[in-house]
Amino acid sequence: MAAIDLNTGLLVDVVALEANAEKLVVTRPIYSGKVMAKVTSSVKPQIITLRGRAFPKPVAQPGKSGTVTKMPAELAH
Repeated sequence: MAAIDLNTGLLVDVVALEANAEKLVVTRPIYSGKVMAKVTSSVKPQIITLRGRAFPKPVAQPGKSGTVTKMPAELAH
């Protein structure tokens, strides 16, 4: 429902991402995975979901750390 609330597009099951000028081009399977389609969204913000295990697990980088910062989610009406 986030795409509806934000009045934006949704690209799902993405298996590849590439930056092309000012657009983000994504590759996603269609027709039960028989064909891969490259698509873009012409609206912003863009909501994109990634296919599980489509991207390699990042390599651990010793010495790097971070902290989680909780932010309240608010939608403007």
